[in-house]
Amino acid sequence: DAFSACIPDNPGYSSWAEVFGARPTYMLQCDFAYMISPAMFDRFVLPELRRSCQRLPGGAFYHQDGIGQLPHTASLHAIPELAGVQWQPGDGQEPACRWTDQLRRIRDDGKLLQTWGGPDALEAMLERVGDMSNAVIIGSGDIRDEAKYRAVLARHGFA
Repeated sequence: DAFSACIPDNPGYSSWAEVFGARPTYMLQCDFAYMISPAMFDRFVLPELRRSCQRLPGGAFYHQDGIGQLPHTASLHAIPELAGVQWQPGDGQEPACRWTDQLRRIRDDGKLLQTWGGPDALEAMLERVGDMSNAVIIGSGDIRDEAKYRAVLARHGFA
């Protein structure tokens, strides 16, 4: 609020997550959650996440980083103000586009998804998961891939 008050004609907000919004938004995270139980997460982390989500009218996302965070998925998705999840399986794991069950759960729980990948990752995700119209794919690689991204989207009915 203090920063917003300093810039009355603010054109928008962004964070390290590379998503722009007209209202305050942020990628929340708690990497420590990887190492704690769901009961400890619900007691020590969840209340702060709820309060933070409520303060971000442009949409709060959560950086769910690594398979150790999977036990907290239900608690995260139960936060009504949490707009979406940035799912990153972690080092040594299959790319995010191959985590079909987790991607479907994010979609089916009504949350947006953010992940990274090129046109091939987008294609794999659409083939494995089906409708991912709630996904925000941050492209990696060369900007010249735009035609490839558009071709993948057109093949899957997003023209």
